[in-house]
Amino acid sequence: RERERERGVMSDERKIVIDNGSHYCRAGWSDTSSSASSTTTTTTTKASSEDGPRVCVRNLVIKPRSRETNEVFTLVGQVPAQALVGLDAARAPVKSPFESNVVVNFETLETVFDYVFDKVLLGEGGVEGGGGEGMIENEVVLTECVLNPQASRQNAAELLFETYGCPGVHLGPDCTFAYGYNLLRAGNSKNAEFDAKKGVKPTGIVLSMGHSSTSLVPFVGGAPCFEHSLRMRLSGVGVTSYLQNVLELKYSKHLSRKDHPLSGFNLAETIKSKMCFVASDYHAKLRSIQARLLEVPSSLSSSSPRNGLAESFNGGLLGDCSCPEVLEMIPELDFNTAVERIQVPEVYFQPSLAGVDQMSVAEALVALSDAVTGKLSLQEHEPLESVLLVGGSSKFRGMSDRLHEEMRSQCRVGTPLNVVDAWDPDLDAWRGAAAYANGSLKQKEAFATYVNKREYEELGPNRIFVAT
Repeated sequence: RERERERGVMSDERKIVIDNGSHYCRAGWSDTSSSASSTTTTTTTKASSEDGPRVCVRNLVIKPRSRETNEVFTLVGQVPAQALVGLDAARAPVKSPFESNVVVNFETLETVFDYVFDKVLLGEGGVEGGGGEGMIENEVVLTECVLNPQASRQNAAELLFETYGCPGVHLGPDCTFAYGYNLLRAGNSKNAEFDAKKGVKPTGIVLSMGHSSTSLVPFVGGAPCFEHSLRMRLSGVGVTSYLQNVLELKYSKHLSRKDHPLSGFNLAETIKSKMCFVASDYHAKLRSIQARLLEVPSSLSSSSPRNGLAESFNGGLLGDCSCPEVLEMIPELDFNTAVERIQVPEVYFQPSLAGVDQMSVAEALVALSDAVTGKLSLQEHEPLESVLLVGGSSKFRGMSDRLHEEMRSQCRVGTPLNVVDAWDPDLDAWRGAAAYANGSLKQKEAFATYVNKREYEELGPNRIFVAT
């Protein structure tokens, strides 16, 4: 094993897999079969029986000070308001390792990794039980963003080698691991009809609608083509902030509370996940809502706006939904005619709604497909015939159908199109990284960059990724 590390050969021993996303940090063993444990609720609707990470935590750090003892506490993850009782949380800013999907605050990242390694190695005696004196004996597979700057990769490698003593580090984009995992599932499927209609193909495009950015990576013959990758400024956190601003301006209420620094943003995220969906025809839906509102009698709208509208519309235009957190803060909100439910996801198709000077995701997919077509052989199909949606924003109801129609209106007649929903938009990246660590992915050398400790000590952090 030591000879393999000295020669730079990827070891076959089990590895620690970390999906270091800007929203959640998920970590576990590459051969684990335990379900995901989290400080917050994690949705795993499709693949509850699949292997999952051992720890799943929000990538946030807060260090409040006790009002009585003046002691500073370090809290990792999304801390509930009850845990901040007796602490001066108003003066403790919530810090994230990320800025626009790129890790820049490595002191905060080290705090998160301390928590993650302690939880992952809990069964082996904690971090000290891994290799003694806080060292890690296993190689680490770490995900990164698409088009990650070299400085960020160098600092991440320096942190893992110098602080934790890892024998080897694998760095690769998270969305490519997700595509590789879905490709692996489609190849292992025994249903030929599923492979033809629902599964991804070796040549295609992965659209990652993440928390801090939207990324597009084309695949040619089962390998990612990073030279044609794109990263857009459309993000889940931007959409959530846009929703929070719209609600506060429309209803003249501040959604944040004094007992928690992120209460307003967390409430907006809850509203976005429970209420919002993608309209098949946005402008037609707006016109129908406007027509219905003009038909409402003035007496009914002034006496009981919410209940009266719901009864007169016989269920409403947008449909009712259950979100008691919203009614507690905004009791006058009517779910049936709240245009915010379709206005917020529409930002991905009309970025100008949120003041973003950017092409839509459909336009980006068509442009990327045209750029990659020249690299394809005659035997391979169109990239738009296998478009995989991953990331939190891909879970909006109606996203895949609307994206399919938008691309059809922009492509030439007869272009084969197929938009595939990921098996699990949240955990496919981690499972793909675990499959890479186990050697299950084909052309695995194209998914990540491997650096061992000997190469790092010889070249140093400033030259280790120059040639990669």
